[in-house]
Amino acid sequence: MDADGRYPKNLTNNPECEDGFPSCSPNGNYDIYVMSADGGNPINLTNHPALDGHPVWSPDSSKIAFDSWRDGNLEIYVMDADGSNVIRLTNNPAEDIVYDWSPDGQKIAFASNRDWQEKPRRWRDRRRPGVMFPRDMWEIYVMDANGRNQIRLTNNRADDGDPSFLRIVGRPAASSDKGFALWGCAKRVNEPF
Repeated sequence: MDADGRYPKNLTNNPECEDGFPSCSPNGNYDIYVMSADGGNPINLTNHPALDGHPVWSPDSSKIAFDSWRDGNLEIYVMDADGSNVIRLTNNPAEDIVYDWSPDGQKIAFASNRDWQEKPRRWRDRRRPGVMFPRDMWEIYVMDANGRNQIRLTNNRADDGDPSFLRIVGRPAASSDKGFALWGCAKRVNEPF
């Protein structure tokens, strides 16, 4: 569409994919593509058999952060805008999902379920016996754009996700199922916690 919002043009037309997920590739392989603003010239950037998704452009458009199952579980990667130089940023048995770059491009906000406990525990109430999985909650993290200094920003019994940097002050914000409210962090990401 034009900058003023007039003349919208449909860029996707694939009955196998939902329009809400433009990173769905035409062959159903869930690769990451870029295309011209008119919808032409699609270029496959990832071309990997694993699911690649959630592409997020760096503020200077030189890099794309994304998450992928290519190493056995959902981890965060970054690549150059042309698809070259793919680097894995996270490496743990949990799932990590990328969401946003800081306005200066130095940090990446993401969500992770690193506290997930696979072993069920026995419920101790004899009146209602059973088992429970004590924690499968998502928390919000921030890390340097090179994957170093991964810092956990939330720690509660709610699912916290969708982290995004507030463009005005460079502070992260996120949603939570703890009342479905938007939460903002009181400190800047570069301040010590």
